[in-house]
Amino acid sequence: PAVPQRAFFLGGVIAVSPDRTDEIDVFTITSTGNASDWGNLTAIQDAGTGCASSTRGIHFTGTHNGSNANNIDYFSVTSSGNASDFGDDAVTVTGSASVSNNTRGLVAGGSGEINNIRYITIASTGNASDFGDLTLARESFNGGSANSTRGVFGGGFSSSAGHQLNTIDYVTIGSTGNATDFGDLTVGDNGTCSSSNDTRGLFFGGGNRGNVIDYI
Repeated sequence: PAVPQRAFFLGGVIAVSPDRTDEIDVFTITSTGNASDWGNLTAIQDAGTGCASSTRGIHFTGTHNGSNANNIDYFSVTSSGNASDFGDDAVTVTGSASVSNNTRGLVAGGSGEINNIRYITIASTGNASDFGDLTLARESFNGGSANSTRGVFGGGFSSSAGHQLNTIDYVTIGSTGNATDFGDLTVGDNGTCSSSNDTRGLFFGGGNRGNVIDYI
């Protein structure tokens, strides 16, 4: 997740033993230099997804000890320290995507090819609630980007269709309800990364995309 001036990396797979980590790293976006240690997640895990407000970072789900997990962690983005337990996701999955505004965090899709969208109120703690459904079930790290009003989910993989998806969906973050079709990516892909400011969203990376960067 990113907040003004800072970006955070949460857990993941690393190239040395042990091959997974609970580390939270941070770097300053406006300068160059190496990341610094910020703290630790509540468990070693990978394949999760994150979002943030101006004061709090959120880490959703992932795999822990080889199994899918449903835990949600939170940590302060203004002072270093370890994450604490926030609550539980409504489903136990990995490979979801997330978006947020300064109030609410949404997490969508995931392993098992599900279409549901869940949400939390970032400033409080508690379990995720049902938000609505994506237009298509998807998994494998579809990308999510957002501004203060709208969340957008793009790409992913459909095992029932047998191919990567180019579908882009959008929701209004402050309400609840099903997603609506936004348009299509130029390349269908899973493992897509994304970022955004208040005007433009970017989609890049993935197993099929090569070096192509899309924007909306």
